[in-house]
Amino acid sequence: MHMTRLMTLIGKSLKENMKLVLTILIVVAVSVVVTWWVLVGSKTQAQRDLAHAKDLVGRHMILPTDEEPTLAVVTDKTVIKDKFLTKNANNGDQVLIYTQHQIAIIYRESVDRIVAVGSVSADSALAESQGATLTVLNGANDAAKTKKVIDQLKATYPDMTVTDGGSATRHDFPTTIVIDTSNSKDFLVDALTKITNGARGVVPLSEAKAETDLMIIVGKDS
Repeated sequence: MHMTRLMTLIGKSLKENMKLVLTILIVVAVSVVVTWWVLVGSKTQAQRDLAHAKDLVGRHMILPTDEEPTLAVVTDKTVIKDKFLTKNANNGDQVLIYTQHQIAIIYRESVDRIVAVGSVSADSALAESQGATLTVLNGANDAAKTKKVIDQLKATYPDMTVTDGGSATRHDFPTTIVIDTSNSKDFLVDALTKITNGARGVVPLSEAKAETDLMIIVGKDS
């Protein structure tokens, strides 16, 4: 009789331990998924591209660790004004620009080689504009003013795709707002605020977030 009760207690204990083990395994699995999302899944495509370029170039030389570079991809070398890049870069080359160190590293992935390292008149905003996308909204009920802003942006950054998004939901924005929806264009946002006489901001509650890298809502003061 005592043996039967003992075996019953042992059986219950094993079941409870198994439940505990399964619970721990589930918690660990969830933690792994959450950690992966925080470290990898939440990164933007621009951040992944930069990390990939740094990894490739870092196999050939020691990179500065006290500065995050800007990544630019040469899409049309005929419009490049910098002599160093014009002389050494080809279309498709990746360029890591370290503004504080005043160096540029040209990397050609097709042959896995660093083509050249040298000084460059680094315009980080110009570098970030290459391949970037921007939506401009009319938030001042002034189509002519919005068109003027769009034309100016296209002339200043020819490698950036600028789209006229039409009228904003609100038509009374007092100040032009420049929004970095990609969270990866700090230098470009600063430059755009100067060009438009605007201010850095976030997407207003009245507006839908654009699917482009940046948004500009033209206000009355532009």
